[in-house]
Amino acid sequence: MPVLSDYPKYNPNDLQTYFSNEDFIQKSIQQIQKNLAQFGYEFQPRLQDNDMLDNLIEELNPIVSDFIENHGEKFMAYLYQVDLNERQLAEQEYGEDYLSNVSFKIIKREAQKIYFQFLMANKKI
Repeated sequence: MPVLSDYPKYNPNDLQTYFSNEDFIQKSIQQIQKNLAQFGYEFQPRLQDNDMLDNLIEELNPIVSDFIENHGEKFMAYLYQVDLNERQLAEQEYGEDYLSNVSFKIIKREAQKIYFQFLMANKKI
């Protein structure tokens, strides 16, 4: 039976690097889509060749805004589904970058799930 030390260690810098990989980006988007669909939201980002992470944040912002403003309780359930907690969001100051910061945390957490799947499967990205 494998022990925790048998698995590769998580490196947050790897996650950023993987956002230049088309397969990783697509799987991360699918993960985001799957969780949003459970709450009645459709996420169909228009991918551009520029900074993919910034592009995804911009595309997710209106959904997060609608979720927060119109479906607060469902938004909290969605955060639970994504595996973010209220404390992580409470650390964000409410201001002009609030939506982008929340969107970034959602994308980052969903991408981490894909990252870990790749590590566990010993796939090369």
